Formats: sequence, structure tokens, C-alpha cells
Amino acid sequence: MRGVSAVNPYHSRFLLRAFLICNCGDMPACAKQWRMSGHTGKVPRRACKIVGIRDSSQPTATTHYAVLNQPGIQYDPKKLPLQTHENWIAEAIHISSLRFPTCNPHDLMHIEKNIIPMLVDIWTGAYKDLGPGSEDYLWDEPGKKTVLNAIGEACASSVNTIPSSFGCCVPNLATQRSEFIAESWIMFATMLSPAILHNRFKKRVYYIHFMELIRLFNLCMQFGLDHSDIAKLERGFAKWVVEFER
Repeated sequence: MRGVSAVNPYHSRFLLRAFLICNCGDMPACAKQWRMSGHTGKVPRRACKIVGIRDSSQPTATTHYAVLNQPGIQYDPKKLPLQTHENWIAEAIHISSLRFPTCNPHDLMHIEKNIIPMLVDIWTGAYKDLGPGSEDYLWDEPGKKTVLNAIGEACASSVNTIPSSFGCCVPNLATQRSEFIAESWIMFATMLSPAILHNRFKKRVYYIHFMELIRLFNLCMQFGLDHSDIAKLERGFAKWVVEFER
């Protein structure tokens, strides 16, 4: 093979000869491809054997949530019951060229596109029927959008100061949310949120928690990752989820 000219993390040119060994996609698409129950099923079965639970306050609901802290069981985020190639291949022995679940990983774009809008919904009090309870993470008081409108205006005005080579324009979060695409959410989270969300929360702990997630996302998007980076990501995401569910 002739290869394609590319640049490595050390800025040296080389001929890239790549072969497809992984297949990525959003979670519903991959669930259909591999004929799994999907991420809202009782046992999603893609990379982990964790069992989902339903919302007991809604008897007719069919959506399951895979949370760490469940009645009668506490999952350790660093020791989850992971799926293995051997588990998978017992049911897919006729596809010997595949190695599960390594060949079908969760891609970062769809993870970010799922998590960031969900967090915005939580902070604006628009996430299903979830209320703040004893916490105080809402940007605005119920019925008001003062902070949300200010954040939206900051998003829209950022087009004047961010080079187009950095990414797409970020629409007004308050009035143009339907125009957000995956790239818009990633731009908002990684480039804008550290500045425009500063001092927007009533308690700084929520801002710090979100910035920890952004640091992990930025680490994932580095041109090169070594073993120490992988270890940081494993510890960091486990810690972030535990604090999120607290």
C-alpha cells in the first residue's frame, strides 16, 4: 500500500497505512447493529454487565438507568463487571474476525453530545421531572432565564473572536438551541464554557465539577496519549461519575 502522508504528535511526516479495526457510532445505532437492547435496556450489554433499574415512581416506564448506586448493590466505577471478548464470541462465534467489545467502542463525539446537553437541561431545570432537591445547581430561579439568556448572548457573540479554523459557530444557547450540532456542543464545552460559565453557578463546586469533565475531554482529544494519560482518564472519569451521582 502506498499510504497517505500524515503528521505524528512530534510534527514529523510519515506515510499512514491504516486498517479499520473499530466501528464507532452513537449508542442507538450500535445497539441496532449488534442487535442489543440498547443503552436504556435492563442489560445494555455493550461494554459492561451492569444492570439498569427503572424509575419506581413511574410503573409504566420502560426506560432503565445504569447507575452506580442501586438498591441492594453498589457498583465500584473502577471495578465494573466488564464485558469480554470471550463473553461476546460465545454468541457470535461465526464472526471470528471481530474482537468484542474492543471493535465497537463508544466514540467521544457521541459521549459529549449526550452528556453536555443533559447537563444543560439539569442546570436549567428542564431535565425530565428531576428537581434540584437539596442541591442548588440551577442557573436561574424557576420561571426566569436571566442567566441562561446572558450565557446564550455570550455564545452568539463568540463568533467575532474565535477563528473559523477552530470550529463552527456556536448558536445562542437560550434561543437557538435547536441549531446546535455535535460540533457546536463540543465548541461550547471545551472553548467557551470555562469563561462564560464562570461565576454563573450559585455554588462554585458545580463549576469546578464541570471543569474537571472538560479537562478529561481535552485530554481525550490530544494528538497523542501515553499510558499515564490513560490511567488519568480511568481515574478521572470514575471520580467524576461518583461525584455526579452524589
